Amino acid sequence: MILSDYLVEMINDKLIVQNFKTDHAFTIFAMNGNKLVKENDLIRIGNGPYEMVYPSCFVDKATQDIYFYDSKDNSVDYYKINAESSNLYQKENWTKFKSSSFNDYFLGTNGGFATMGDSAYVIVGGGLDKTNMLSVVHKEKDIIIDTNASFPEDNCYAEIITKRVIYNNGGIRSRGIGNQYLYYGWSGNYAEIFSFKNVHEVSRKSVVNDFTIYTTSDDGMNPKGDIENLRGLKAYTTNKYIYLMPYPLRNKDFIDKNDYKGYPNFYNEDIFVFDWEGNFVKSYTLDKLINTFVISEDDSSLFGITADENGEYQILKCNLD
Repeated sequence: MILSDYLVEMINDKLIVQNFKTDHAFTIFAMNGNKLVKENDLIRIGNGPYEMVYPSCFVDKATQDIYFYDSKDNSVDYYKINAESSNLYQKENWTKFKSSSFNDYFLGTNGGFATMGDSAYVIVGGGLDKTNMLSVVHKEKDIIIDTNASFPEDNCYAEIITKRVIYNNGGIRSRGIGNQYLYYGWSGNYAEIFSFKNVHEVSRKSVVNDFTIYTTSDDGMNPKGDIENLRGLKAYTTNKYIYLMPYPLRNKDFIDKNDYKGYPNFYNEDIFVFDWEGNFVKSYTLDKLINTFVISEDDSSLFGITADENGEYQILKCNLD
C-alpha cells in the first residue's frame, strides 16, 4: 500500500514518492516487473541531521543524481545522492550542501530547484524589489544572481512583492540536456520555457498563458485572487517532451464542493504534451483520474497515483503510444 498520493520523480527503475502521513518525507520504490518493492524511507521532517522543514526532490537525469533539498530562511540546503551507487542509502556517502542566507530575497519553498551543470542551480524567486522570476546560485562562490527571466506581462497591476508571491507559487523542471527549464504555475494556466545562454541572457517561449487574475490585498503585499481563475498545473518533463496536467475547472466550480468526478478536486485525467519549442503535440485522457505522475525517460510509460474505492493510494502504469 502507498501511504501518499504524491509521486514526484522517477530515475531508472526507481519511483520516488513524497509522504505527508509518515515521519519520513520520501519513500523509494524499485520496479520489479509489475510489482513495486519498497527500498527505503529517507529524510525526516525537522531541523536535525538528515531532516528538512520544506523537503522537495529533484532528479538530474544527466548525472543520475537525486537531490533532496530544503528552501528555508532564504537559503537552500540539499543532500545529493548518486542513484547508480551501490551504497545509495549509506548516508555517509551523501554530499551535503548548505548555502548562505540570501538577505533581501524571497525564494519559493517547494518545487523550485533544478541544477545547471555541476556548479550552479536555478531556483524560483528573486529579490524583494526585483522583477525576476528565476535566480541562479553559484555553489562554490555561494552567491545568488538575478536573471533577466522577469515576470510575464500578465496585465495585472500589483506591487512587486505581490507578483513575487504569485510567481513564487510555481515549480520548475529541466530538460536534462542543455540549459532549458520549464516554469509552471500553481494558479491560472501558465507555463513557459526558459533557455539560458548564460545567467544574463535568457530567452523564453510561452507554452500556455491563461494567467491568474489578481490584485494587491489591503495588507499591501498578498495577492487577492478571482473566482474565475483556473487552478494551476502539474508538470513532468523528459528530454523530448513537456507533460502538463491542469487542475480541473475554475475556483468558482469548487465553492462548497470537494470532489471532481468522484475523486478529490485536485485529481484529473487529461494530460497535454508539448515539445521543447512550445508546440502542442498530443493529449491523453486516462481511464482513471490521478493526482501526480511521472514519465519514463523514453516517453513510453506514465506512472500515476490514484485512489481506489476505499481511499487507498495505488500506482497505475499506462503505456503511451
